[in-house]
Parts: sequence; C-alpha cells; structure tokens
Amino acid sequence: MANELKPCPFCGSEAQLKTIGNDFILATHSLTVRSKLKCGTEIGCSRFGCTVKIKVYTLRMSIAWTQEQAVAAWNTRTDPTRQALVEALKANNLQMLQSNNDSEYAQEANQLAIAALKLAGEQ
Repeated sequence: MANELKPCPFCGSEAQLKTIGNDFILATHSLTVRSKLKCGTEIGCSRFGCTVKIKVYTLRMSIAWTQEQAVAAWNTRTDPTRQALVEALKANNLQMLQSNNDSEYAQEANQLAIAALKLAGEQ
C-alpha cells in the first residue's frame, strides 16, 4: 500500500496519518468493545488551525484496509480546470437555449457544448 499523501487540499500543508488501535484489538475484542474503541485511521492537515480531516473506522476490517481507504479518500481531488470548463459549458449552453438565437453559429456552438458535456459525463 502506498501511504504517499498529497498535501492538504485547502492550505497546501503536509498531511499526517494517525493509526488508532490495531488488528489485535479487532481480532480479540467483542463487537461492542470494538465499537467503543474506534479502531481505524485518521488523516489530517498538520497546520495548526486547519481542521481538514478524513476518518475511517472499522469494526471488522483490518487497520491496513482503513489506511488504504483513508489515503484514497484524502488523495482524491477534483480537477479544477475540468470543473471550470464544465461550468462554463453549462452556462454557455443555458445562455444559448434562453436566447433562442437561430443563427448557424449559435446552433453549432450549442451542439459543441452539448457534445463536450456528454464527453465530460455531465449531461
């Protein structure tokens, strides 16, 4: 498992991974006890005052599993360029539909916007 963590998505500071509990606790204690102990993984921003955190706890899976899930969740990012393009295409498409502009250019631009949104999986 790769524990390489991306920086905090909000402030860019280093992320810290913290393991809570261990597999021995999960294997030897009852479900009631395990639910109170909260075995799992937390990943958070190391910068004081930045409260960004991911928490993954388990009652049955291994600690390694919680680490994999937490790292995957922490490292997930939306591509801001793609998101901005999708929003611009949606706005353009809406403007074209509302303007009822029947020019050949407007119709072609509208078709291109619709095709781009479909490719992006947004329509």
